[in-house]
Amino acid sequence: MDRAAAEPVTLTVWYIDGSPFARIIRATLIEFGIEHRAVELASYPPAGIADLTPAWQVPVIEDNGRRLFGSSLIRDYLHQTYGTDAGGISARLTRAEHHWQDAQVLTAVETLTASLVHNFHARWAGVRQAGENRLGGVDIAEREMARAVSLLDWLEDQAGGDGFWPGALAPTDMALAAAILWTEAREEIPWRGRPRLERIVARLDARDSFRKTAPQPWPGSPKGGAQA
Repeated sequence: MDRAAAEPVTLTVWYIDGSPFARIIRATLIEFGIEHRAVELASYPPAGIADLTPAWQVPVIEDNGRRLFGSSLIRDYLHQTYGTDAGGISARLTRAEHHWQDAQVLTAVETLTASLVHNFHARWAGVRQAGENRLGGVDIAEREMARAVSLLDWLEDQAGGDGFWPGALAPTDMALAAAILWTEAREEIPWRGRPRLERIVARLDARDSFRKTAPQPWPGSPKGGAQA
């Protein structure tokens, strides 16, 4: 019997609409068929976030009295606790025979997402140099975008024709799509022209889990996209 169907709803996820980190978790919950309560924190920065997590970031989940924050940790918890290969993403975060390769790709996608978020937020907040630049004249926002482009090139080389894992929907596919679709809702970045990544994003964008977690409009974005 399916565990999610047999037990009462005990899991709550707190999120900000559009957050790529939170979207990965919300989509994972849907893919695994886990009954849950989703609580949107509407403002940005989210009011009351310090009461949920000392990191002041989403996502946060609480399951049977256990509260967890940090998207990587939450994803690991969901895969180990509820993971099933029945119809959705792989129950495993990595393949046993390719563990270090898969873990490296996951780390690259997480770094890509963080770089894009830091770039966008720095520019949207109007952050400018106010004093002596002791980092050799490095513009932090520009560096983050350059790092993101470097990671996109590397990820294109790592991906296969149908995703990062042949014949399967990998957790890495979901993480990449969440990051890229976040930018598509706000500001276009130079990610297209990488056919393998384009196929991954298109494949995930069409899935029910991504349609149900699509960002809502937010006037603060240059494209009128979703909240941060």
